[in-house]
Amino acid sequence: MKVRVRLLLATAMGAAVLLTGTAAPALADDFQADASAEAYIPLQNDVVGVLSLKLTDPASVTGVTGAIEPPGKAARPVTFDFRPDAARLTGRWQITKDDQAGDWKLRVAVARGTGSKTTAFVIKVSGKQGISAASITPSPVKLVKGGEVKVTVEASVQDATTVSAKLVSQSGGDSFDLGDLAQESDGVYRGVTYFGDDATAGPWTMEIYARKGG
Repeated sequence: MKVRVRLLLATAMGAAVLLTGTAAPALADDFQADASAEAYIPLQNDVVGVLSLKLTDPASVTGVTGAIEPPGKAARPVTFDFRPDAARLTGRWQITKDDQAGDWKLRVAVARGTGSKTTAFVIKVSGKQGISAASITPSPVKLVKGGEVKVTVEASVQDATTVSAKLVSQSGGDSFDLGDLAQESDGVYRGVTYFGDDATAGPWTMEIYARKGG
């Protein structure tokens, strides 16, 4: 019998990273804390950056607008989900594969009955991160009656903190969770599992998950 393994890389092309921005202290009285953001440069398609802020005295706020400026480019709008009396504020903006990682300048204008004030933040945007290659050895996997077959998974991943893998049968509920792969001296992530003769024959999918941050 043979177990044919097909690669599936789309599950983890660019995982989000949680980073914290820095508010300008002189204008920070509109907010209870600094901004936090999930922001990274995508490998391919555009993604949406997400930032979070907490308003001071939200009942007096009548509107929130903002813009964020990437390095070397013009500012682009940030859309906020402002609701009266809600302190938590979420903002979203577009990030393209051609944008630069690093410090992005965020400016948020908060309007109240007494006027409007703008607060400046710095949002750190992570560099490109994703899976560039993955493989299984042996391929195909030939099951051995009464024995086990050692299967090695390898993945080349850019800018990740942890990389994990899972092998899933497409014919049923059979799966092997390899957990976190070990990054070896050549930079490649590797893990090992064993297929017994009771493993489901047919096509399998390898899922690679790359994560950055805590």
